[in-house]
Amino acid sequence: MIVRGIFPLLNKENQIIYSGNLVISTLLLVGSLLMLIYLIVNLLKKEAFQEPKTKQKMTILFGFITIVLFAMSFYVRFAIQPFGPSFEVSYYTIFGLGCFMLLASYLFKKMREQKA
Repeated sequence: MIVRGIFPLLNKENQIIYSGNLVISTLLLVGSLLMLIYLIVNLLKKEAFQEPKTKQKMTILFGFITIVLFAMSFYVRFAIQPFGPSFEVSYYTIFGLGCFMLLASYLFKKMREQKA
């Protein structure tokens, strides 16, 4: 988010976000991430290294679906005509959210290190 927010910050131009594209793109991206997490968990299981052929085919199918969902989220974001209500976001917002997420990640990591 920080990298995506740098260009509007440097140009000092607000961004227009269309809620229809945002919702569909977000749903597709979350779906692909959930499928990716499911694939990783399945591959890390002990039985996954000694699986029958049918389970390997399902893993390949889930991997293909994950890639398709991820590609569709980018297609919706960049290739489809914007639709739905629009709202304007300040050029500080995306950069600020990215900085906040980075700080929160750092603080959570430090909290985990202190407990260990």
